[in-house]
Formats: sequence, structure tokens, C-alpha cells
Amino acid sequence: MNMAPKNLGEKIILVTGMSGAGRSTALKVLEDLGYEAIDNLPLSLLPHLCDQISTWERKSSLAIGIDSRSYGFDLSRFWGLFQTLSSTLGVDVRLLYLECDDEVLLRRFTETRRRHPIGQTSLPEAITQERKMIEPLREIADLVIDTSHLSIPNFGQMMRQNFSLEDSLSLLIRVISFSYRHGLPREADMIFDARFLSNPHYEKPFRTLTGKDAAVEKFLTKDTNWQAVYDSLQAIIRNSLKGFRLTGRSYLTVACGCTGGQHRSVFLTEQLSKWLHKEGERVIIEHRDLPNVLS
Repeated sequence: MNMAPKNLGEKIILVTGMSGAGRSTALKVLEDLGYEAIDNLPLSLLPHLCDQISTWERKSSLAIGIDSRSYGFDLSRFWGLFQTLSSTLGVDVRLLYLECDDEVLLRRFTETRRRHPIGQTSLPEAITQERKMIEPLREIADLVIDTSHLSIPNFGQMMRQNFSLEDSLSLLIRVISFSYRHGLPREADMIFDARFLSNPHYEKPFRTLTGKDAAVEKFLTKDTNWQAVYDSLQAIIRNSLKGFRLTGRSYLTVACGCTGGQHRSVFLTEQLSKWLHKEGERVIIEHRDLPNVLS
């Protein structure tokens, strides 16, 4: 095992704890924060994975889910690998232990009808056996989170507070244009209708142009409805972003639509994106129904 640290990411988070305590949810949150998330990794593959990471061109922080259901799980082996990772790699290696009351675990497994990884016994006995088996990991964990009475939003907020990467501290805002003819974007969190503007399609000089062209932009900004509506949209988005941040969102999709997805929606998308960028937001632009045009 080489364990070369030269190209490893900033952090490796090992996520363990009681089955049903929220490991999958934790990994999803970490993935949203920019980690490469891997679940149920066999312990025998962990050293090989670290060797492989050293060859990756792009640095990546890792979130690895390991618990009693992982193939080849053994407490003493886990402890040995954790010590090796912590002392050998030139990155921050942390152990997160997810705790949960027996009664809550019983209810969760009963409601979801999932099979406990320790089979061939009753559910209460399986929970007791697993707790005895992995309890020592709780003592060496860098952070213990008890999810017994945590809502998913609050759990996510705790995860973000403890494990956010530097480039994931702000919202990533995706602003897309679309044509109503081709349907609403399913992933949209906020949708704005650009059809309040005059349609450049009916002006012959603009028919082959798009909302990215200066002539179309000039035409639309002269629309008597433009400035008042645009100011209102900025206020709506600015106030909405405050609320979204309080819920711990890491990304947001804003969609702007018009009839053909060529002029008005593209123009509005471009204008909002430029404004958000000036506001210091992280923004990516996509014109869904505009063929052969890249932002």
C-alpha cells in the first residue's frame, strides 16, 4: 500500500454508526457539499482506493460510508486502517459516528420494512448486537451526531456546519432558459415567465437572432414593462435566497420561460445571471432549448 498523499483531496470523512441512524442521508449531504461519496466500501478496498486517488488529476475530498453491513467489516481492522490513514496521509481524516436510540431505530426499520444487516435474529436483538459490536468506534470518533430527534433539515444543517468545503459555502445557482412548448424544467425551484415582454419573433430583423444578441437586448430593454418587472424579480430573488440559505440549500435552479425559448427567456436568463454574478453569487447558465448556443 503506497498511501501517497500528493494528489489527495482536502478531507476524508469516514461515516459510520448504527444502521438506520442516517448514514445514507449524511452521504447525500456530503455529496452536495462537493465530496466524492462512496457507500458500503469493503474494508479491504480502502487502502487500494487511497492509492488510486493519488493518481487522480482533480483533487477530491472523500466521504466513505463504512458500517457493519460493509463486506469484511471487522472492528480491529477498521481501527488499524483508521490509524494508518490518519498518520500517513497528508489530509484531514475524520470519523463521523451516527448515533440513534433503540426505540427510534425500531420504528424506522418497522416503518420502512427494511431488513437489518445483522440478520437471522429478531430486530431488537440485531440492534443490540450491532451496538455492542461498533460501540468502541463511538469513543474514537471525531464527531458523534445523535439523529434520534433530528429532522432531516436540521441534520443536514449540522452536517454542513461541520464538513463544508471552502468552495461549497455559498449557493450554486443554476439559471436556465426554456420554451413552454417543450415543458417546464422538472428541476426548477423558481420559475419566471418572460412572456410579459414584447416578442422579438414578430420583428423580422430579430427572427434569426437570440436573446444573447445585442440588438435583441436593446429591443427588450426598451419595453415599457421591463424595468419595473426586472426590479421586482431582483427583490424576489434576493429575499428568497435569504430563506433558501437558512434551510441549508447548497444549490438552486432558477428557470425563465417564453414561448419558443429563443429570445425573451434567453434575455431574462442572461440579465439575471449577470446581476447575480455582480451580487457575488456562484452562477452557471444553461439555455435548454436554444440549439447550438453555449454560454
